[in-house]
Amino acid sequence: MNQNLVNMGNTSTKEASERTNSSPSPIWTPEHSDDESDDDMSTLAMKTKKQRHSSIESMAKIGDIAKQNINQAIHASRETASQYKVKAREYIHEKRESAKWQLYEARDQLEKTKIKLQKIANKIDFAWWMTACNFSSSIVGAAYFANLISLRRNIEGEIIIFVVKFAAEIYYGQLKKDPLLLVHHASAIAMFQFGYSYWETVGFHVPLYNTIHFPLLFYNARNMYPEKTHKNHILAQKLFLWTWLPVCFMRLGTSLSALSTPMPMHVHLGALSIPILDYMWTPWHRYRRMIDGHPWVKTLKKKGRSQEAG
Repeated sequence: MNQNLVNMGNTSTKEASERTNSSPSPIWTPEHSDDESDDDMSTLAMKTKKQRHSSIESMAKIGDIAKQNINQAIHASRETASQYKVKAREYIHEKRESAKWQLYEARDQLEKTKIKLQKIANKIDFAWWMTACNFSSSIVGAAYFANLISLRRNIEGEIIIFVVKFAAEIYYGQLKKDPLLLVHHASAIAMFQFGYSYWETVGFHVPLYNTIHFPLLFYNARNMYPEKTHKNHILAQKLFLWTWLPVCFMRLGTSLSALSTPMPMHVHLGALSIPILDYMWTPWHRYRRMIDGHPWVKTLKKKGRSQEAG
C-alpha cells in the first residue's frame, strides 16, 4: 500500500510539470507595465472625479432641499407668529372691551347703589322731620284736651307745624310721590282758615282732625328703621295699626258733624275729603294679614276646614 501512494505522488508531480512546460509564460516589459499603471491611475482619477462631482451635486441638492425646508419653516413660523399676533390682538381687544363694560357696569351699579342709599338716607331724614312734627302736633293736641292751652293757641301751633311739614314734603319730593297730599293740604288750609276765623263756634273740629298725627307718629317712627325685621320697626308698625283705624272713625264722626254745621262750601268739601283720604290711605292688606295671623282666626279656619272635610 505504501508503494501505491508513492506511485500516485510521482504521477501527480509529472502531470504538474507537464502543465507548466506546456503553458506559455508571458513576457514582461517595462513599457507595458507603465501603460497599464497610467490607465489604472487615469481610470481611478476619473472615478474619483465622478464620485467627487456626484457627491458635490448630491451635497448641493441636499443644501437646496435644506434651504427650501428652512425657508418653508421660516415662512410657516412667520405665518404662525402673525396668526398668533392677530389672535393675541383680538384677545387683548376683547379683554379690554370686556373690562370696559365691566367697569361701566360697576360704575352704573355704584351709581345705582349711591342713589338707593341716598333715597334711604332721604327717607330716614324725612321720617325724622315727620316724626318731630307729628310728635309736636300730638303734644299740642294733648295740651289742648288737658285744658293747658286754649283752642286758639292750639290752632296757631298746628298752623306752624303744618307749614314746617309742607316745606319738608316739598324739599324731599313727597308731593310728587303722593299727589293726594295736595288734596289733604287744601282741606287742612280750608279748615285752618275757617276754624281760626270762627274758632269759638266751629274751631273745635281742628284739634279733632289733627288727632290723626298720633298714629302717624308711629308710622314715621317706623320709617326711621328701614329694616323690616328690626324690633323697633315691628313695634312701631303694630302701634300704627292699632291706633290708625280708631282715629279714622273719630275723624269720620267729626266730618259728619262739620257737614251738618253751616259752613262755606269749600270747608264742607274739605270735611268730605278727609274721610275719603283716610279710607284710601288705610293699609287694608296689613289689617287683613294681622287678622289672618290672629290665633282665634287660625282656630276658626281649622275648624271650618275640618267640618268641610267631614
